[in-house]
Amino acid sequence: ADEAALEGEGAAGGVVHAFEPNNDQRGMLMKNAELNGLTNIKPRSEGLWHDSSTNLKLVGFDSFASAEVAEAGDDTFRTVTIADYLKAAGVDVLDLIVLDIEGAELGALKGAEPFLAQPKGQAPDILFEVHRHYVDWSNGLANTDIVRLLTGHGYTVFALRDFNSNYDLAGKPIELIPMDDIYLEGPPHGFNMVAVKDTAVFDGPGYSIVKGVSP
Repeated sequence: ADEAALEGEGAAGGVVHAFEPNNDQRGMLMKNAELNGLTNIKPRSEGLWHDSSTNLKLVGFDSFASAEVAEAGDDTFRTVTIADYLKAAGVDVLDLIVLDIEGAELGALKGAEPFLAQPKGQAPDILFEVHRHYVDWSNGLANTDIVRLLTGHGYTVFALRDFNSNYDLAGKPIELIPMDDIYLEGPPHGFNMVAVKDTAVFDGPGYSIVKGVSP
């Protein structure tokens, strides 16, 4: 599904605030949570955005649907910023942001800037998708709006290498590609990235830095 998740209220025993405007997908999310005995997920029907005053609608099929601004109606949903939502929820500690929302990632992160501006050790780690259909990286990923937003707040950004089940990763480290060493040629495609302020979290055998490869 096109989902965004926030993990706040402390790392140990934290709460996941899961945003999914698609009613069917949100229902599936909660059914999966029930089947797995997860009780710390709070489902939300809003769409994360750079403001809390816009109506959006989903355009496209199911998990590939993207959001567009629209007049209020039965098939639309309201937006909320991460900062506004967490303030209303009484949450002041945000540990992790996970975004896979078909091009709306930049707007969602703009709505989280008070948290992004926090210092190392307090600012959230971020996982997000970029796709050539939504992000113009012809001048390099470092010059895209979403990466400039993050690096401007002191984040270091890596691409996550995904083998799409073509390679047995059991017991293998997670491969991270530094920003300036990502191979981007090929047909339009997307991949996940990770942004952190403390790169020491990737020290150790669980991670490996690789260069000059495609995510």
